[in-house]
Amino acid sequence: MSTLETEQEVLQQASTLSSIAFNNDHIHLLIIGAGRGGLAMLNVMRDYDWVNIYAIVDLNEQAFAFPLAHSLGIQTSTDRHQTLNEFKGDIVIDVTGDSSLAAELTTELENRQTELIAGKSAKLVFDLVHLQLNHTRTIHSQNRRLDLLDSMLEITTQLENQPQLADILHTSLSCLQNHIQAEQSLVMMFNADGTTEITHAEGKEKTSSSNRTICSKAQAICSNINQHHRFKVLTQPIIDNTISYNIMIPLWHQESITAALLISIPGELDREQRTALNMSSVHLNTAVKTLQQYKQLESMAINDALTGLYNRRYFDQKLHEEVNRIQRKELATLSCVFVDVDNFKEINDQYGHQTGDTAIREIAKSLLHSIRDYDTCARFGGDEFVLLLPADSLTEEVHIEHVGLRMLQHISEIKIPHAPELKLSASIGIATQSSETLNGETLLKMADLAVYQAKAAGKGCLHIHIDEQFHYSEKNS
Repeated sequence: MSTLETEQEVLQQASTLSSIAFNNDHIHLLIIGAGRGGLAMLNVMRDYDWVNIYAIVDLNEQAFAFPLAHSLGIQTSTDRHQTLNEFKGDIVIDVTGDSSLAAELTTELENRQTELIAGKSAKLVFDLVHLQLNHTRTIHSQNRRLDLLDSMLEITTQLENQPQLADILHTSLSCLQNHIQAEQSLVMMFNADGTTEITHAEGKEKTSSSNRTICSKAQAICSNINQHHRFKVLTQPIIDNTISYNIMIPLWHQESITAALLISIPGELDREQRTALNMSSVHLNTAVKTLQQYKQLESMAINDALTGLYNRRYFDQKLHEEVNRIQRKELATLSCVFVDVDNFKEINDQYGHQTGDTAIREIAKSLLHSIRDYDTCARFGGDEFVLLLPADSLTEEVHIEHVGLRMLQHISEIKIPHAPELKLSASIGIATQSSETLNGETLLKMADLAVYQAKAAGKGCLHIHIDEQFHYSEKNS
């Protein structure tokens, strides 16, 4: 017999099997026995979309498997003969272990295209299905965990770009929501001013960013959480409409909670969910800490430690950027302001360096109060400050005069609590160039010359240079 003929014979024999000939991509089952074996069989078969369980039969009305069958919408019966007569499906599975019943069932099904699986065969089917389900669940679990790890890796690689904390939390929440099969979840941000807002939500429900019920209850819960809690199962969930938020992941910045994830998970947490919540908490808190450290390093690189103003390194970079920008405009100007504290060495000698530091900090504050938000103020040296004031028109000349006088006045009004008799003053030199003549190095030299002239004129006064021409000088009244 040829190979082709052998294959055709096999196919012909296979076509006579009811489980193949009549399944139409679905298998229809009838389970006999609703004890522990029936319960186990229901549990493994329920997860297959292509398996339809017609009914489960048992003489005992209180059989173990009946409640589960009812919850799954599967009919139950105590009349085996009637149910068997009504069943037109593919397979009857006998899980009773009763050999005499198996013999009866074989006789009843003798002239029907319905197969019987009983005794050791039923046990074998159960073991194989159970093993396959375990493998499938393990694969699904590992895939979900890999998705979660991919999300964590993506967040980690983005940290150097210093993304917003809310963006990090949104990305993580989306993946965590799927991994732990949560009904609903949201991101809460705890602002420095004491307010709380919802910045993102996952799930079916629409949640307002100012939902007072959620915000107020979350704040109350956070007051009782310490940093040992990676996540907290809420004994009193936060209820919002039909959603019950029963899990919280707090995110810490030093000793305070800066954000939190609220999650709704029905039922008891399983091992996989707990693992995912622990992993997410550790990673997100590490990400928050790393993000804050990046910001601190950036601040240390561009800010003066004593005053919080920009340092000279940042000023040099900003001067280069502003010069390039102003040079591209027709009627723009750029002004550079040098502020030199008068008699600062004498202040340190007479009152001590602590008072000198206080004076420098107070002068820094007064300079910031004298300028616009988009102006640049930096500490240039020990008792020197430098500012950049860009303008879009040549009327800057009048503006610069008023700004300089305002600086002198604000500095003269400074009071040092532990040295009330100390009177502070400064000499100010200002240089302004238009876009046509602007040169960064020249602008600095002009401003330096102007402050030197202010010092020579008796200190506590203002000198202005416009495009290398002496323009204005006034003593502070």
